Amino acid sequence: MGGARWITRRLLFDWQQPGFLDEVVLDVERFVEKAVEVGAQSLDVVVKSAFGNCIYPSRVGRPNPAMKGDIFGRICELAKKRGIEVFAYYNMLLDDELGPLHPEWRQRDRSGELLNFESYAMFCMNAAQYRSLVYAQIEEIAQLFPVDGIMLDIQYWHEKGCYCTFCRERFRAETGRELDPATFAARDWHELYACRRRWRRELILGAVERAARVRGTLQWVWNASGNFSDDEELDARLSHYGTEAHPPAYDWCSAKAKWIGASGKPFVQWMPESIGSWGHSTLTTTATLKAMAATALANGGTIGINHVAPPCGDYGGRVFPGVYRTLGEVLSWIRAREELCGGDRTVPVVALLHSAENTRIDRTRRMALAQGGSLGDRALGAQNTVTASRLLEEIHVTHDILHSERLLQGPGGRALEEYEALILPNCGFLCDSAASRIRDYVRGGGKLLATYNSSLLGPDGGERADFALADVLGVRFGGYSPYSFCYLDGFREPIASSLPELPLLVKDAGYQRNSEHRPIYCELRDGAEALASFTEPILESDWASGRHIYHDHAPPGRRTDRPAVVLHPFGRGLAAFLPFPLLQAHEHQASPWYRSLLAAVLSALGVPATVRIRAPADVLTVVKERDEGWLVHIINVRKESGSILIDSSVAPGPITLALRPPWPVGAVELPLSGRTPAHERQGGELRVTVESVLDHEIVAIRRAASREEGR
Repeated sequence: MGGARWITRRLLFDWQQPGFLDEVVLDVERFVEKAVEVGAQSLDVVVKSAFGNCIYPSRVGRPNPAMKGDIFGRICELAKKRGIEVFAYYNMLLDDELGPLHPEWRQRDRSGELLNFESYAMFCMNAAQYRSLVYAQIEEIAQLFPVDGIMLDIQYWHEKGCYCTFCRERFRAETGRELDPATFAARDWHELYACRRRWRRELILGAVERAARVRGTLQWVWNASGNFSDDEELDARLSHYGTEAHPPAYDWCSAKAKWIGASGKPFVQWMPESIGSWGHSTLTTTATLKAMAATALANGGTIGINHVAPPCGDYGGRVFPGVYRTLGEVLSWIRAREELCGGDRTVPVVALLHSAENTRIDRTRRMALAQGGSLGDRALGAQNTVTASRLLEEIHVTHDILHSERLLQGPGGRALEEYEALILPNCGFLCDSAASRIRDYVRGGGKLLATYNSSLLGPDGGERADFALADVLGVRFGGYSPYSFCYLDGFREPIASSLPELPLLVKDAGYQRNSEHRPIYCELRDGAEALASFTEPILESDWASGRHIYHDHAPPGRRTDRPAVVLHPFGRGLAAFLPFPLLQAHEHQASPWYRSLLAAVLSALGVPATVRIRAPADVLTVVKERDEGWLVHIINVRKESGSILIDSSVAPGPITLALRPPWPVGAVELPLSGRTPAHERQGGELRVTVESVLDHEIVAIRRAASREEGR
């Protein structure tokens, strides 16, 4: 695998063109010249599209019949002369024109029907002859062109799975069982998911190895690798992670950026230049692009902005001037920030664990559900990571997302012991080594906050007899509530004053629906205390029979002594436990009281102590450390009313920072403008006020060069 200096100004040419047009043209000279003009450093260019056509005269694949000359070859030639790196975008499993010729190679559903990805014919990665064609063409690209790397797209299984002859034969050979979901138990679904993950890994790494015969210095990236992958063996072969970024999913993009940041690898989040999705031939706003770019940059990556030309017609062959004006502004804006972003480590406040193992369990369940099977919903998966991260963002608690439970370390190899607290967001299954590592962390003085079924489940998602961390959490498992939702009641200090004086509803299902995620009843161990208890509803609603009160959930009824918020000293540390689906409830209906509850419980743990930030909820913050001090990134992600776009008409503020660096402070400045924000020192705390943030502001807290300077 080749390595290279990470660059941030990246563009994508997502040119998916069919072969039935009268012509497919591109003014290559202008295309490259404009890339230079706007300041681009890298181009991802579609070399083989979803239609299966190539924009070069391939001897292995099928050149686009409407194309004249060698478009891709000319792009490579001119871009390399101008110092721009080039990645060849290769669509692995879609080939719409080959589909009718070789239906025997295609993915099929359980009934044998051919499957399409969107409208394109989708091939099976176990079809050896098709796979050989893919490998031969990737090798050809590596031979013919001086590309810096290859980007692989659509290397996925269809959401309905594949039950073609090749998959059935291979599953039988590897497991000794038939690929027949009608007979599957839970074990079989987990086995099938493991097979499909392994087969995909073989497809991708086979392409890597084949191209390495020609040139071993190629960089590699594949789409969706940044989507909380659960395959670390495959991820190890990446040069950088890649994922799509679609407004208004700013919370997903921020969380994915933090998760990738802990891997030690850079990343790109590819983003349409249009208000909608790929190929919408419109234009988003610079504020929206800047917000997404700032989120990526602050966490060690960047965005790759799409820009495409119509292939024919009056505008054929040229990207619109308005697109280039936007690209020029945004890439210039990125350039001004490059030296202030990158691979710096986050100041360690809170570590949020993203569990690859629980993602695997959840994806197995979803696969089974999509294919007619039935595995219970255990409230697992990557959505927990995103929702927990969003809650922390909204209360402005600085956090890293740990890449997996295998290492339990943050960006740059930061040790778990350096963090003030660790959060387990519905990490139902914890392997013995992870549970032991977390136990030692708390015993040694760390703080832990665990939600819902964390450590209660086994490797296939079934309940254990008790929590693996029962001794740390201070509870014993007592079963699930007979009710599908609950009220939190009987609040005690130190959290009572942060919450309204009434039972607080926790429900994660829609109107006139009952949740699968029932509250967990526990018994307290010695030394643990309950800061709140459950109150049960008057009844479990049944709308079909008419047994309900009012239109939806029943009001609070019987108070219990079942603990709902638990605080437990363990060793020199402290643990808090919330045995109800807080994250699912907040995902269903974002409530200020859920935010207040989380902030109050963290405060009861004494967190955060190092960095405290007060800002509107639609401001993101990232606090990084360098040898010379700290950099606080403040990002405006306030959306226009009813829109997916970022609002650039109002600059949020004022924003206040209360910081406790472990070294004397020499200077405070805004390095993008050279100005000095208002600040004062009170005891060991530095307080900084930033009056407003239009898009992305950076506050530099400089370490004093001498003891006298830091006074």
